[in-house]
Amino acid sequence: MVVKKIGESLKDQAFLLRSVPYGDDHRILSFLTASHGRVEAIALGAKKSSKRFSGVLDFLHCLEIETQVPRRGGLTQLLHCELREPYEGVRADYEATIIALKWIRTVSRVVPEGQSVPGLFALLQEGLSSLAVYRRDWVDVVFLRQLLGRLGFLLDLSRCVGCHRDRAEAFYFSPEEGGLLCEACHPGPKIQALAGAIPADFWERESNGAGEEGDWLRASRAIFAAGFRHYLGVDPG
Repeated sequence: MVVKKIGESLKDQAFLLRSVPYGDDHRILSFLTASHGRVEAIALGAKKSSKRFSGVLDFLHCLEIETQVPRRGGLTQLLHCELREPYEGVRADYEATIIALKWIRTVSRVVPEGQSVPGLFALLQEGLSSLAVYRRDWVDVVFLRQLLGRLGFLLDLSRCVGCHRDRAEAFYFSPEEGGLLCEACHPGPKIQALAGAIPADFWERESNGAGEEGDWLRASRAIFAAGFRHYLGVDPG
């Protein structure tokens, strides 16, 4: 939990998570910051000013922000905001943009105001940079896996978490066990089958998306989505 003192000014790098109108001229903003977790602030005059925040407050921008809690109390105010990284490679690619916006929406839904998740800001930075370079579907799956891990739900898809075998006729996702179970260890209802366990190094190298690796990409994304729904009540899209 981040505690802010009245009159204290904070500077940090940030990603915009949420923006809603407030009155006729203002906006309430939610940021994921590098050092202070999720921060809420009001941008006074943001809807009518063409100078203070024009073209900067975008969901796919890495920003440098300065906020302050007014001495008279009330909402934290956004004093200054400037662009650090526009991620133009992502914004120029429609499919990459859709993936990135889903990430932003998911992070916004799983991180409450004032909470800090170690490594989450860096994960989003790395994910956006990777989207412009590597296969989009592989980057998406790796990001979701790591996001679950940062939130305390790292899933093991490399072997059966019951008997530790990495070879079986089929594996099934068990949210309760936090990974895969083979048929022998999972007598109950079957959720999302895999023909084979996914090697641990699959997450460390870019997938070509062909053959077996394509099956791993599709199945693992479905498993991670099921994990988000089960553990956090959120659908990552």
